[in-house]
Amino acid sequence: MARLAYQKAEQRGFEPGHEMDDWLDAEREVASAQGG
Repeated sequence: MARLAYQKAEQRGFEPGHEMDDWLDAEREVASAQGG
């Protein structure tokens, strides 16, 4: 999940202040992929 959050940050140019959003988005994607 950390890798996915990192990729999200990378896609928006590592703009500061969005770290929690990146992490939560990654959590949602993983849960969705796992059927949860």
